Amino acid sequence: TGKTVLVTGGAGYVGSHCVIELLKEDFNVICIDNFVNSHKGVEIPESISRVQVLTGKHVTFFEADITNKDSLRQVFSKSQSGGQRIDCVIHFAALKAVGESCALPLKYYGNNATGSANLMEVMMEFGVTRIVFSSSATVYGQPQYLPVDEKHPTGNCTNPYGKTKFFME
Repeated sequence: TGKTVLVTGGAGYVGSHCVIELLKEDFNVICIDNFVNSHKGVEIPESISRVQVLTGKHVTFFEADITNKDSLRQVFSKSQSGGQRIDCVIHFAALKAVGESCALPLKYYGNNATGSANLMEVMMEFGVTRIVFSSSATVYGQPQYLPVDEKHPTGNCTNPYGKTKFFME
């Protein structure tokens, strides 16, 4: 009945909690995840199963990877043909370990930067123009003052993870 929101990384901790809040506000929710930071479960991710029990509402789930444009296109296409045109995307799908990003920077650039660009390109193909991007405090680097606020300079990132988040902002 309401607007439809696609949540990338929806089976993860932050994503699944966001889904609960969206359902409470009567949004239709479609989740995608590739299970890098979440558990698959039997038919749907365990976290999404629990969300449905907690809210008494249905969540549409697709296993998809933001690094694969075709899997993203399938999600948008299936949703649209099923009568759920995606109105907005909340983008949580990202690799997130600072230490690992230093050891495997190309993995982080490929997933976080290229994957996010893929998502935005597919959104444009399907006429979806609204996105909420989950950033990180790492975009501030070493704080010049505390507490850090929106006026604080960004871009002095100290690791590949932070750089990928800054690039996508």
